[in-house]
Amino acid sequence: MRWNGCSRGCSGATAKNPLPRSHGCANITPRSSTTSGTAELWYDTIVAFGELLSTTVVSEYLASAGVANHWVDMRRALVTQQRHKDASVDIDASAFRLLAEVEGAAETIFVGQGFIGGAPDGTTTTLGREGSDYSAAVVANILGAESMSVWKDVDGVLNADPKTFPDAEQIKELNYLDTIELAYSGAQIIHPKTIKPLQNKNIPLYVRPFGDKRKPGTVIRGTSAPVTVPILILKKDQVFLTVRSRDFSFVLEEKFATIFSLLERYRIKTNLIHNSAVNLGLCVDNSWHIDEAVAEFRDEGFDVMKVEDMELLTIRGYTDELLAKYGYTPKVFVRQTTQSTARIVRKK
Repeated sequence: MRWNGCSRGCSGATAKNPLPRSHGCANITPRSSTTSGTAELWYDTIVAFGELLSTTVVSEYLASAGVANHWVDMRRALVTQQRHKDASVDIDASAFRLLAEVEGAAETIFVGQGFIGGAPDGTTTTLGREGSDYSAAVVANILGAESMSVWKDVDGVLNADPKTFPDAEQIKELNYLDTIELAYSGAQIIHPKTIKPLQNKNIPLYVRPFGDKRKPGTVIRGTSAPVTVPILILKKDQVFLTVRSRDFSFVLEEKFATIFSLLERYRIKTNLIHNSAVNLGLCVDNSWHIDEAVAEFRDEGFDVMKVEDMELLTIRGYTDELLAKYGYTPKVFVRQTTQSTARIVRKK
């Protein structure tokens, strides 16, 4: 059995079913002017068409070349939470549907979209940045794959983005734990949610370059040799919020609960926290909802300062030289260090 797919849904469709039978729009009926919620709903529905059409083209091509294949509508096979733009997959609920699709097919090559799924109410969902890798990991988990491979435009996992840090080096192997930490810090080579389905069944992940299939790439598995080079991860498009309670009672725990509940409600991801007695500094992903959240903070009795065009640099295994180079410049707003990791919030 072979399951094919590539980043952003470059997979296929069967000759018997060249186009999806249901595009999902029947389930979307906004009753009033577009809000942030319906905007995300429409985003998922429209973006999914790129995945569906590209897989149709690929599958038709394979069929015309004599390669029998079975197209799978992943909106019907992967059940996600009722959340748009960055949904998580319910693996237990998805297993029944996906196995029924695979076991009932005569073909042994399957082509399915990455990045998309279906919510319990039938609407289309997307899985967030690099969600195709996450889709593949879920499929590998459900089907009990021996391994999973992703093909990238780099030689494997590097210790830095070569577009920003020209002296980046390849890392030959990583363990699951280090990979999760790198992904959480903003490393874009692997989706943060990709590792868990693989780790749960001890499935190795190979990250390989599509430009030269002879290169070994990087393997990610349960155990690996320690990483001996510093790892630099630059997370762009950040916003730095400084939040202060007007009554100076910020040290009370209920204030923290109010702030983080509000951020969760607006689905704003916090990447770094820096607090003092009365101020809370938050480095967050830029979002459609930043201004809405800031307005509500102020309604709740907080003063808020917002600084845009920020970056978050994480250096794992930093050296004194690297810390001096990146951590002490006029553009630095916040610098945090532990024994092994430095995190720097700076103006772009």
